[in-house]
Amino acid sequence: MNISYHDARHILELKDVPATQKALLFALLSYMHPGTKRIYPTISTLSNELGCSESTLMRAMKSLDKAGHLKIHKEMFGGRLCNNYVIPFSDGYNYNSDQNDPSIPPPTKKAPKARPASASSPTKKSAPEGAAQLFEHFWNVYPRKAGKVAAEAAFMKCIKGMSEEDATKLVEQMIRAVRFQARSAQWHEGDRYIPHPSNWLNQHRWEDEPSLSPEEAASRAQEDSFAEINRQMTEFSRRLANGDMSALDDFRQAQEKSQKRSAP
Repeated sequence: MNISYHDARHILELKDVPATQKALLFALLSYMHPGTKRIYPTISTLSNELGCSESTLMRAMKSLDKAGHLKIHKEMFGGRLCNNYVIPFSDGYNYNSDQNDPSIPPPTKKAPKARPASASSPTKKSAPEGAAQLFEHFWNVYPRKAGKVAAEAAFMKCIKGMSEEDATKLVEQMIRAVRFQARSAQWHEGDRYIPHPSNWLNQHRWEDEPSLSPEEAASRAQEDSFAEINRQMTEFSRRLANGDMSALDDFRQAQEKSQKRSAP
């Protein structure tokens, strides 16, 4: 989900909030589901994207919660207990809607009665629960927006028969690969040099071997991403403190460029 101008301005103008905590708020808002308005990335995913340890991330969340900038609620999702993050000041959070009330569980549909399997009609493996949301997560990160229907069909084929946990791990692996490959000179040349998402999925391009080892590539990507976020937050905060409101426009332009590059 794109971060609204109001939310970006609010975060940048927060006083006594370190740049790392502001970066965490930006990361959480980027995961807000456009339909349910819920935010539920795993701690591991956030840790990888921000390039910090899980313990550092938890301390940042605790500080934001204490300051009233973040609320964390436990909810059942896909048969397991997950964190649902609520950012009270966000445009995406509607205070008057029961849909966004963390105390009200999401509606559940009655499962259809299972038909007994027979030798002539074997049981078909289906996509795991939450597959549509996992695809949207992948689609939002992949830089070339072409052939969404074909891409979704290829994506569902990749995770068919998997448990929700295994599918989530695979999608996180895909996204790490996309973000690494997006740093290549070839992908920066334009859309025609970026594979169609359906081809990328059908060819299992997330398994391509990078020029660096996976550990080196992940470490370098995390370090570069976090350093850039820190640099931008510090610079925007300094300019706002000096009364330079044009920093907000510069931030919006930087965000748009970042989304085009599909950088974390």
